[in-house]
Amino acid sequence: MKVLWLKVAGLVIVGMSVCAARGACRGGPGEPECDGGTAVAREDVAGACSFVDRYPRQYVSYYTDVAPTIDGRPDEKLWSEVGWSQPFVDIRGDDYKPQPRFQTQFKARWDPQFLYVAARVQEPQIWANITEDNQVIFKDNDFEIFVDPASSSHYYKELEINANAATWALCLNKPYANGGYENSSRVYPGKGWGFSGDARFAVHVDGTLNVPSEENRGWTVEIRLPLADLMYNNTEKKPTVGTLWRINFSRVEWQVRAVGGHFEKVPNAVEDNWVWSPQVCVLCVCPALGLSQIT
Repeated sequence: MKVLWLKVAGLVIVGMSVCAARGACRGGPGEPECDGGTAVAREDVAGACSFVDRYPRQYVSYYTDVAPTIDGRPDEKLWSEVGWSQPFVDIRGDDYKPQPRFQTQFKARWDPQFLYVAARVQEPQIWANITEDNQVIFKDNDFEIFVDPASSSHYYKELEINANAATWALCLNKPYANGGYENSSRVYPGKGWGFSGDARFAVHVDGTLNVPSEENRGWTVEIRLPLADLMYNNTEKKPTVGTLWRINFSRVEWQVRAVGGHFEKVPNAVEDNWVWSPQVCVLCVCPALGLSQIT
């Protein structure tokens, strides 16, 4: 997915490309071609091409002296002190139609040990089949985080979580298109890379999981990720005020239908990929993440 950049007075989260994980864009200004699609160059009033749609989104992550209780409910004071991100858009960008049917947003805070993330996922059809960790979570609807502190696209970390709070953590040594491989407990049981025991993940369901109901509104997520785990083999520079990290957030959304009191995927329907920082194409080969500044 994409990670972008911005600099302000906090830990700045810059949009990152989910490309490294699923594919990457080829070409720069004047060469807007992508695997999986074609970027549309815009013209400004002077007639020159503008690639403003390629610039990553930015978010400032503010320092916190008080750690959140990781229970899936982002209702504590430290969360109300900061704003929600922009709503997610289709992975292909703002101009792609249709745009997401449901809203997704995140917040982020940090301290010397952890990056804290909260997310709210609007969802009238709350379902999840996977109950065990280290599975391919995006086969369910999910929320995903991609973190590349060094902006190198090497040894970036990825976390996926579904409404069951089942997780999949992995480290990618380099983009798949460049011969990269997944280092995880899914691939190497018992010895693959994963977040340490200090990581925490929790989900709160606003409705009833796996039961069609008019009362279903969505689910919220709280996550605590050790900075040391995110920095592993990527950077030795600990974040300080003003640091920029490339990060992106994604949501995979499948079309489902109610059948006999439960949900089933709509046959032959392709999943939607909604992201915080768009990457213009679905399957890309270079990482394009958003920017997050630490303040």
